[in-house]
Amino acid sequence: MFSVAITGWKKGCNTVAAIKELRERSSIPLNEALALVNRVLGNEQIVVPVSTAAAARALADSLEKCGFVATSA
Repeated sequence: MFSVAITGWKKGCNTVAAIKELRERSSIPLNEALALVNRVLGNEQIVVPVSTAAAARALADSLEKCGFVATSA
């Protein structure tokens, strides 16, 4: 199983876009995606499971564009 670690955020991050990306690229329901983003905003590090390495890279890249610090593993 592949995953994406979200370890922080940058000033001006787009939380709505990040929630959308989490939902689209990892099949997480809306309430869980919102909770994960809020946890990151509260300075907690999270790991999101995804199905493939390509999906992990795509999610990490899209979250970076939204203003979050993310790496695929």
